[in-house]
Amino acid sequence: MRSLVQFFIERKMFLDIVLIAVFLFGYISITNSRKEGFPEISLNKVIVQTIYPGASAKDVEINVTAKIEDQIKEVEGIKEILSYSEEGISKIEIQGLEKLKPSQFQKLFSDIENAISKIDDLPSNIKGKPSVQEAKTSDVPVLEISYTGNYEKLKPYLESVKEKMRELKGISKVDIIGLSDEELRKKIDPIQARKNFLDIRAIANLLKVRNQEGSGGIIYAGDSERKVVLEGKFKNTEELLNTELVTNEIGNSIRLKDIAKLEYVPEDKKLIVRNNGQQGAVLAIRKLGSEDLLKTVDLVNDLLKKEILPEGINYTILFDQSALTRERISLLVGNSIMGFILVLSVLFYFLNFQTAFWTAFGIPFSLFGMLIFLKLMDISINLISLAGFIIIIGMLVDDAVVIAEEYNTNLEKGMGKVDSAINAVQRMWSPVLASSLTTMIAFAPLFLVGGFPGAFIWTIPLMVIVGLSISLVESFFLLPSHLVHSNIRKFQEKKLMTILEKVYRKSLIWALLNKYKVLLTVILLLAVSLFLLKNKVKKDPFPQDAAEGFSILLTFPLGSTFLQTENRIKK
Repeated sequence: MRSLVQFFIERKMFLDIVLIAVFLFGYISITNSRKEGFPEISLNKVIVQTIYPGASAKDVEINVTAKIEDQIKEVEGIKEILSYSEEGISKIEIQGLEKLKPSQFQKLFSDIENAISKIDDLPSNIKGKPSVQEAKTSDVPVLEISYTGNYEKLKPYLESVKEKMRELKGISKVDIIGLSDEELRKKIDPIQARKNFLDIRAIANLLKVRNQEGSGGIIYAGDSERKVVLEGKFKNTEELLNTELVTNEIGNSIRLKDIAKLEYVPEDKKLIVRNNGQQGAVLAIRKLGSEDLLKTVDLVNDLLKKEILPEGINYTILFDQSALTRERISLLVGNSIMGFILVLSVLFYFLNFQTAFWTAFGIPFSLFGMLIFLKLMDISINLISLAGFIIIIGMLVDDAVVIAEEYNTNLEKGMGKVDSAINAVQRMWSPVLASSLTTMIAFAPLFLVGGFPGAFIWTIPLMVIVGLSISLVESFFLLPSHLVHSNIRKFQEKKLMTILEKVYRKSLIWALLNKYKVLLTVILLLAVSLFLLKNKVKKDPFPQDAAEGFSILLTFPLGSTFLQTENRIKK
């Protein structure tokens, strides 16, 4: 230890280069590191969604949900299956075992896809195929913007904004919630239909047969072959209206335009979005998992500022995931500055300015060192890793204070600067190291937390251990060199310090003479604390006292219409 301390003391230039490098690379790390709300992890969850237009919840459950559940329940690696059958939609959440590794989960995902693809008796009129997707933390929108306005103005405007946002760097998906796509509705004239002996089902079947395309096989002619392709899908509304429904013996035909009219209307998805009581919609914006949250949100905000809103349309930011991250970064910066000022002030009063400054200097040095470590390990700056920074701030100067105080004590005894520094480290390094190790050991069990909580919080103990390690290096090797090369003179002990030392000495002597009373008092305090912890302290791993919003779930009598539901909610 002596030779290492002396090495840094004798090489001030090398020390200065190290300091400059730490702060330079620390600044580069904080500007280039990815910032996000929560760390991106796999939830080991698969979502299967099937659209079944026009079907009741019971029909969806029997004809879709139950069949998919029966097919996938034998797949290995599944912990739980939750299904929701609603009018026109089936949603199944498949939770994999928490212990699954990424490769094992990908196998589970493939097995579920294969199992669903084997189902051959799903209703023919479901919309497309069942959608199978992996659920990730990055699926949560980083920004939700609520708009108000009528459908005719809102639909084209939001479609335009959506396309502009999708071109921004870092945006993976933009969803419009509350504005359905337009669909083509055929309004049949019942009188004309009856005159021509047609009903709605017959018309629907005739249109379905006409609106098809596919392969007709292969025609072999000598040495050549030709593929037959049937192209019968409607290309425009004119083709649809001219579709022949009935033709008599002399060639006269009844076309769709003779008995029906076409109109474009919003698709009925049984969803209405209202913002502050007004009709509207929500833009849900998701970012790519590898992109920076703050930069992505800033790009979206810049775009919104440049947009000119049509008359009658307004918007408000409903949810901004970056707000909490910005607040946590501000808290970290504020705590760091406050800690530096407090340490500087207290030590300046009791010791001297040079000692106070170089002791407090350990706070920014350790924080910048931690930022470099984050960048090297490709760990994002998120709410969890920032929590580790905030926890560690108050511990970063504990060891430096001990070393600095011992150095000044040695100077008072008449030792030289170099000898004072070396002696301070030699005498105090073992208790200081033991103190830091106890803190590290206290946080280390958080690495053993399994499942999804463990995947979230493992960076907290990591930041504590890394921060304390950097602080130890700074206290043992860098701080002594700073103190030696500073113009520190012997100081006169403050009167307050003399009074505090006398009070402490008397208290210590009394405690040693009454050790059994002190021991009994400590045991009683411990027993009372454990009792209060067990019976009086509320235990909640995820407290909701500071929640920014709440949800209200209303259940109406069976058979209530969509219009009745909307009218009751308005009241």
